[in-house]
Amino acid sequence: MAITKIYGIKNCDTVRRARKWLEQSNIEYIFHDIRSDQFSKGVLKKWLLKSKVEAIINKRSATWRGLSLKVQKEFLEEKNTDLLFKLPIIIKRPILDVNDTIYVGFTADKYKSIFSSKIL
Repeated sequence: MAITKIYGIKNCDTVRRARKWLEQSNIEYIFHDIRSDQFSKGVLKKWLLKSKVEAIINKRSATWRGLSLKVQKEFLEEKNTDLLFKLPIIIKRPILDVNDTIYVGFTADKYKSIFSSKIL
């Protein structure tokens, strides 16, 4: 049975839509708020091993744009998990983990494709 985890911020509209989609599709999941104690640097490291760092960063966020170019460049080159851990708001949301496969962002079509075998 697939273990589905969704990471995000509970008051994020996109995360809410993703969770609602999962619930309406009868897909059980575990939600982790990336601002809470349930979130760890180990999870971040796993994401960075399985995904390009550019895919995980929300470069449109005001927080990311507010960082100096030097800090942005250092982060992108070094995959600085400390910065992500301190500023989880710059993480693109939601991040879906299905059996250790990472998917970033939400659209209904994307989730339908991911879970098509479970829904049919």
